[in-house]
Amino acid sequence: QKFLLFKNFNLRQNKIQGSAKTSYRLKSEFVLPPEYSQGEVLPTALILADLTSEKISVDISTQISEGHVQVGSIITPDPHGPLLDLNMRAKQLPVSALASYLVKVGLLPPNAQPKFVWLNFSATIKGRLDQLKQLPIEITDVLLDGEFGEAKVPHLIRNPDGSFSGFVIDLPKVNVQKALDLFSAKGPDGVFSQFGELSGQLNFKSIKNFEFKGEWQDASLKFSRRGSRSEQQIENVKLDLSFAENRWQGRISNIELENGEFDGDIKLRFDPSFDEGQIEIASENLGTAAMGFSSGRLSGQHGAKGRKNLLDELGRFPRQQRDEG
Repeated sequence: QKFLLFKNFNLRQNKIQGSAKTSYRLKSEFVLPPEYSQGEVLPTALILADLTSEKISVDISTQISEGHVQVGSIITPDPHGPLLDLNMRAKQLPVSALASYLVKVGLLPPNAQPKFVWLNFSATIKGRLDQLKQLPIEITDVLLDGEFGEAKVPHLIRNPDGSFSGFVIDLPKVNVQKALDLFSAKGPDGVFSQFGELSGQLNFKSIKNFEFKGEWQDASLKFSRRGSRSEQQIENVKLDLSFAENRWQGRISNIELENGEFDGDIKLRFDPSFDEGQIEIASENLGTAAMGFSSGRLSGQHGAKGRKNLLDELGRFPRQQRDEG
């Protein structure tokens, strides 16, 4: 059995005023064994504890880079064993310093590079002290913020085995390109010159299974039409996007283009790296059309009724840029 490692240990006995009872004040530095932190070596923390016959009050504080963690707990006697009531608050923790742990517990992919992103949250643990490793951790008020924007998680649970139950992430406004950069990922840059911003909710089941529902704004579609390279600003769309079974799938609707609207829906299917896939378009003017996507380029449109072409349809409105060539 492993125990906490204490350093600079100091214990002082005090008389409780107006009573024959005594209390004890403990002050020490300590290191949490890696078995309690998924094998991660945590920085040394400062512990202050007051011990009486009725309860033990413990305050713990530590720094993780520029971030701060504060823990307050009370241990009270019980016939079945001491009871723990622990509350934790973390402020401005750099996610880069926690990346290794977050990968191990399945909250980040191995290739993530979360630079300039900070984490805030609260957490509670309640139950018998001798069953500490079997107790779930309730985590609330999670805030991730950085250059990408911000993400909020109202509530999630860390299970005793170290895994996390599924949870919902609120995304008020996220810069898609900067978010992709955090995960060393790329989007379909053969189709879009700008990825714009997302706002909505992400239902996270695992790093390999999640769904987004919300709005996508200020993206810019690029294409080559009749020997010319053109762009069409997409001001706002409704987006349903999911990742499961190693595939992206999505549906775009309520499409608002610059100075106009596109009356139809677009369905997307892509591989994880957006290198291969298919785009299907359905509208009153086009009927149903399908376009292949390979090595970053659209190709092989088929199924549109008459001679109407998707690019003609999207090109009806003024474009931001048109380069002859």
